[in-house]
Amino acid sequence: MAAGLWALLLPLAAAVYEDQVGKFDWRQQYVGKLKFASLEAAQGSKKLLVGTEKNVVAALNSRSGEILWRHADKATPEGAIDAMLIHGQDAITVSSAGRILRSWETNIGGLNWETSLDTGSFQAASLVGLQDAVKYVAVLKKAAISLHYLSNGHQKWVEHLPESENTQYQMLYSRGAGVIHVLGVVPQSHLKVLTLSVEDGEVIEQTKVAAPWLKSLSGACGVVGEAVLVCADTATHSLYVCSLETEQEMKQIPLQSLDLEFADGFQPRILATQPSVINASRTQFFLQLSPGHFSLLQCKQGLLSHLRDFQQAALVSFATTGEKTVAAVLTCRNELKPGGSDGPHGSALEDSQKQESLTCSNQTYNINLYLVETGQRLLDTTITFNLEQNGAKPEQLYIQVFLKKDDSVGYRALVQTEDHMLMFLQQPGKVVWSREESLAEVVSLEMVDLPLTGAQAELEGEFGKKAGKP
Repeated sequence: MAAGLWALLLPLAAAVYEDQVGKFDWRQQYVGKLKFASLEAAQGSKKLLVGTEKNVVAALNSRSGEILWRHADKATPEGAIDAMLIHGQDAITVSSAGRILRSWETNIGGLNWETSLDTGSFQAASLVGLQDAVKYVAVLKKAAISLHYLSNGHQKWVEHLPESENTQYQMLYSRGAGVIHVLGVVPQSHLKVLTLSVEDGEVIEQTKVAAPWLKSLSGACGVVGEAVLVCADTATHSLYVCSLETEQEMKQIPLQSLDLEFADGFQPRILATQPSVINASRTQFFLQLSPGHFSLLQCKQGLLSHLRDFQQAALVSFATTGEKTVAAVLTCRNELKPGGSDGPHGSALEDSQKQESLTCSNQTYNINLYLVETGQRLLDTTITFNLEQNGAKPEQLYIQVFLKKDDSVGYRALVQTEDHMLMFLQQPGKVVWSREESLAEVVSLEMVDLPLTGAQAELEGEFGKKAGKP
């Protein structure tokens, strides 16, 4: 009986021969457009961790772009990934509109733990350190904040936020000092700062700071240095600075004093960086003044200084390895003007007013690294690459930075374009691999027979005969 079944099943078995690889094994897997990405800061690292708009958490091989492991949640808004945090070999995700908190083992993609959260509109999530170690993850909702153990997901405490009906709580900040700052705003009225104890969630201090110009914290504000909030406002053409721990009023700094100006109708954006949650943020940050104009600024000891100006810059990013943090800037190569667009200051105010949108006529781009402390460009760090004419523009930039044996900085770059293509680049501009993630959006398929060459027809006939032998 067994022999008879074996004989019946044998004709159904088929294989792809070595010379047919790529012709018949056409099925591929995709991850979709990136929402989050983390590139390990080590020269020999082999994986990139991503969270995507297709509700996928995955690890990609940094040398080939192949998927190492992949987990897809529900293909509905319920499965959407709201946040992704990385610590060591753990990837923490918040999904399902802030209702599910998960921890993944990044080497094999195994689920470490999963816990359900109380309902409520998700706002932010952050790792929290204490005594030189990262121990917790904090999740901020519209009306409450909860703290969970990083080791098992169990809830340490939950605290309901005061006046949540009127206050829009939007940001979290912690630097390993035993407290968490929760920032909220009553639009066009004031900023509210809550200081909570990491140990038990008790509200240690509540501060109201007048800010009649402030509508939202998202994008327009960032925390730099030792808990200093910096916000940009187009109406007053100013930056505002306030220490979350020592001050109760915003200090106004007119942009004109820095020889800068916002482009008309553009909503400015602040990009800060905190390499480690057990230490303070960097005092340096990027201010975006128009679609293609960024400035690297520094806020130190209450003083704001302008380090470098970047014109025709499509994207910027920060990256850290060891104690060294660098700024990466992706610029349009052919639009750069000698002596002006990449100088420390140049004619920033005039250029910002003229520039409405970034265009790059020949689709040639440069990526360069700069020291964040000074804005000085690091020599021999240029990556040059080209995109198709009339094609999509770069949309996201992620940097994998590492120290070489001579203590100089090396790096690789992951660029995502508007049509969801991923390119992994290394110096001086080699494309290590690319992925066409727009194919993840395919919803239907139609098979069409195309004419074959004589050699292809013979190969296909031979393959068909072997698969259909009695």
